[in-house]
Amino acid sequence: MSHVPTAASSRRRTATGASTRSLAASLALSIHDLDATAAAMSSHPLLPETTMEEEEEDETAPLSMPSPTPLPARPITVLAICILSEPVSLGLLFPFVYFMVRDFKVVDNDANLGYYVGFLASAFSLAQFLTSVPWGMASDRIGRRPILLVGLLGNTLSMVAFGMSSSFPMAIACRLICGMLNGNLGVAKCVLGELCDDSNQDRGFALFGIAWGIGGIVGPMIGGLLADPAHQYPNLFGDCSFLVQYPYALPCMVSALVSLVGFVAGLVFLDETHPDLRTPRLASAHLVEAPPQVMVAGGESAETLITTTAVHHHDPKHDDDDIRITDEETPLLPTPDTNQLDDPYRPVLFGLGWSSIHAVTGYALVALHTTLFDEVFALWAVQPVARGGLRLVSVQVGGALAAMGVAELAIVLLVYPAVARRVTLRRLYAAALAVFPVAYLAFPLVAAVVRARFGAQDADGGVALVTTEWALLLAAMLVRLLSSCLTFTPIMCMVRLTYPQL
Repeated sequence: MSHVPTAASSRRRTATGASTRSLAASLALSIHDLDATAAAMSSHPLLPETTMEEEEEDETAPLSMPSPTPLPARPITVLAICILSEPVSLGLLFPFVYFMVRDFKVVDNDANLGYYVGFLASAFSLAQFLTSVPWGMASDRIGRRPILLVGLLGNTLSMVAFGMSSSFPMAIACRLICGMLNGNLGVAKCVLGELCDDSNQDRGFALFGIAWGIGGIVGPMIGGLLADPAHQYPNLFGDCSFLVQYPYALPCMVSALVSLVGFVAGLVFLDETHPDLRTPRLASAHLVEAPPQVMVAGGESAETLITTTAVHHHDPKHDDDDIRITDEETPLLPTPDTNQLDDPYRPVLFGLGWSSIHAVTGYALVALHTTLFDEVFALWAVQPVARGGLRLVSVQVGGALAAMGVAELAIVLLVYPAVARRVTLRRLYAAALAVFPVAYLAFPLVAAVVRARFGAQDADGGVALVTTEWALLLAAMLVRLLSSCLTFTPIMCMVRLTYPQL
């Protein structure tokens, strides 16, 4: 039987094309940023001139890094608990969002459900996108802590309301409200930047990977195991009229409980980290500012060079060969208000220099195609085999995503530190970007293998994937996850490094 293209398959091809284009743009941007940043570094007064052969030798030689400053244990732990609520609330949605929209009976043909699933899944991110800047500005005025607490409380209340949604418009409204009240992601990164210095920022920002890894385990497991409990566990919940009427309330309430725990922990234990608003206890005990440790050739820190080395400075009133000894007050990096036209830190847009713009745009493009994949995967995995899907049920989708959460923890805790000690942030970021297309192309191959075994037949209640097919699916998910973990942490560090005020 010949396969007839459907509207759903056309949308999947369009989404795949959009993901590929955004990935290509992100890779091109990273290459442009490498050239611009390298040019800026080559003109830095503290960096000695080297030949091409010396540069190649330096790249292969290991760098002797300074001892990193220990991370403040209590604020980092409390912040991790606060961050955890967002990946849990997002991850639990993927296993059952398709079935939730189907139960709303918004369309007669299931092939058209993808439009409405996309609207519902993107409502939170859309509202968060529109309100992130106002929340960030508010955190600069009143502090990081109040904004984090408002976001956690808003997430708690909106998740309970979302689980009790009885119609598609009500579900959309709940997700929009949840996104509008939740500016935690950007504010939490500001808190991390204020808790870390240059020597430990990679470990600090890896906290996001750990929190999202745990959320990637807990969220899909909650969503897959607790969705529609009256039908999944009739002996336990079959007589509960509330869960029969609201089949998706239980996982949403568990997610709300996680947010509530984060709210209480933040309210009791989290201190303000804003430099102008922080509490005296935090300023004296946790945020002892360390001098910047920028490594130069030979493993020597720039701080040593500032106090012991004669540095050439160009002064219009003096010869280029004049030498002046700098003191400890001389800034190592150019400040944002410099008048040099080629300075990558010079503010050109919203107080950001070109280096910051490149890094932020690169982060946005990576987030675009990874989020696009997450949304498409949740829809693709439950589609019938005849339409190119796997016909998985919510428990199977949740189990696969939970397995990737375990893998994400292992990558962040074991793989990333080992790789980051040997590769620069920019090279790691560019290399990880190049692996994404391999992962994205693997998923249609998995569907082709399943379709070759089942033909055009469709199995109600889920397709029993054989061991080989599960191995292919999990391998494709693992490659994509590895690329994601090795991309986000470096790009977040680069965003901080290219914005000297952080």
